Amino acid sequence: MKKTIKLSILLAGLIFSVSCSNQEQSAPEKTDTSAEDVRQEAQEALETVMVYTEQQKQKYQEDIKSQLDDLDEQIKQLESQTSNLTEDAQARLNEQIETLKKQREEVKQKLESLNSSGDEAWGELKQGLDKAMVDLQKSYESALKELDDQESSNQPQNN
Repeated sequence: MKKTIKLSILLAGLIFSVSCSNQEQSAPEKTDTSAEDVRQEAQEALETVMVYTEQQKQKYQEDIKSQLDDLDEQIKQLESQTSNLTEDAQARLNEQIETLKKQREEVKQKLESLNSSGDEAWGELKQGLDKAMVDLQKSYESALKELDDQESSNQPQNN
């Protein structure tokens, strides 16, 4: 619905600008532009907007996929570093890692929903995906802080 309104506004603006440009021209040229010409230009503008939107959607999906791939590597690094911790610290960090993996899976599902969505729904799905990515990054940073805290508390004190 929002996209329809935005497209209507875009088309109205395009028609207005075409009609304004016609008023500025001399009288003989003014009659050369037909309603069909305006309709065709509006259709071309709409197609351009749709192509641009699809390109933006694809670029966004590639960016999110790349971020998820990077996160997978970061999770593996976290998992490999838990062996140096106490059993209690390992349990706490493993719990955070599992939460992180669940959130990552939720983001992946949202990305798949975005892949299958129409262009009109992608703006709303993008907002939800953006929020999920922020939450995922915060969870990773929290797990990393937990690891750093545990590693520093396991270091022997130099007195």
